[in-house]
Amino acid sequence: MSDKMNFDEKMYEMEKTLKESLKNEEILALVLVFGYTKEKLEGLLKTHEEIYEINQKQKKETGIQYDSSAKIDELKLIAEKSYSKLAKISKYIFKDKESAFISLGLKGEKKRTIAGFLSQGKVYYTAALKDEEILNMLVTSGIKKADIEKGYEQLNALSTEYHFHDKEIEDKKLLTQKRDEKFDKLVEEMARYKAFGMYALDGRQDLKNILGW
Repeated sequence: MSDKMNFDEKMYEMEKTLKESLKNEEILALVLVFGYTKEKLEGLLKTHEEIYEINQKQKKETGIQYDSSAKIDELKLIAEKSYSKLAKISKYIFKDKESAFISLGLKGEKKRTIAGFLSQGKVYYTAALKDEEILNMLVTSGIKKADIEKGYEQLNALSTEYHFHDKEIEDKKLLTQKRDEKFDKLVEEMARYKAFGMYALDGRQDLKNILGW
């Protein structure tokens, strides 16, 4: 499908043509010869309305997606701050304990991508909270278990929003595809109607003007 402006213009033109055709008995009588019954034109108008409804849903998904992106940025800053603080001190605590260092995923730099950071964070918090030996060393070194649990909650909040955002992207993609397929088909059908309609209304420019032709 072409750009938004062309979509809106085409939708307006098609709606005008169909509605004017349906309310003008003279036009209906002339196009009937070519199989364009009132029911057939009403079917095309119904398809037009379905496309409009899908387009509105797609716009709503776009808005939700923008809001979710902003929320992800906010949650990421919070989660990264907690993780970075804990990871930094943990590197000192476990610098001589290689097994714990590896279990906590402390080798290498902090991951840049959200997916990478979520994976890295999960490794750290899982080991920090589930491995009693590691947890005990953290606590005895002055790290509060509540702070680790809070950091994990923040990471999970980011993860939940991130997966929600992915779902919204997929939903928008499906809606866009469905809208475009219906739109392109209707444009084709309306081009056919116009071709036969122009023939049927030959010599009646007044009726053509009503239909925007």
